[in-house]
Amino acid sequence: MSTPITEAGIGIRRGLEGLRRDAAALARAPQAAPLARDRLEALVDLARQRTLVEASVAALRRVDEALATLLAPAGR
Repeated sequence: MSTPITEAGIGIRRGLEGLRRDAAALARAPQAAPLARDRLEALVDLARQRTLVEASVAALRRVDEALATLLAPAGR
């Protein structure tokens, strides 16, 4: 069963794995060479992965706030 918490966790994990993969690709690329296609793709993908992690963290934060509201004692 998929829950918002599970989906947010999966998004964070996938994003961090992508960031690791892209950082490794950039580290392997020759630094003296002009911006090669592989390096450019890795840089673009880094931005995409960052957005994925940020969106997943925001979703997790909303779930946390909703749970806190539901579990808060009445009258608070």
